Amino acid sequence: KNIFSVTPNKGTIAPKSSLTVTISFSPRRNENYKTNVTLGVKMNDETTTIMCKGRGLVKGIRIEPDMLSMGPMLPYKRSEPKLVKVYNDSATPIEIMSLD
Repeated sequence: KNIFSVTPNKGTIAPKSSLTVTISFSPRRNENYKTNVTLGVKMNDETTTIMCKGRGLVKGIRIEPDMLSMGPMLPYKRSEPKLVKVYNDSATPIEIMSLD
C-alpha cells in the first residue's frame, strides 16, 4: 500500500466541469514523508504535479508497573487481581485491546 493514495485513480471529466480527487495519507512509521503525486491526461504529455507532505505519529502507551509478580498459587485457584495503570502519552485518543 502506498503512503499517499489518490482516489479515484482515473476517471472522466465532462466539458466545463470538475472532478474532486481525494489524496489520503497512511504513514507506517514515526517519520516525515514527502512525495510528488502526478496527474495526467490520456494522450497528452502534459502533467500536473502536487507535492504531498505529512508526518507519521506513532501512538504509544506506558504501563506502570511494567512487571507483575503474581506469587505462588495452587493449581486451579484464582489469584487476587493486581492493578496496572495504562497511560496515553500522545495528543490523540487511542484504542487499546488485550492480545491474549
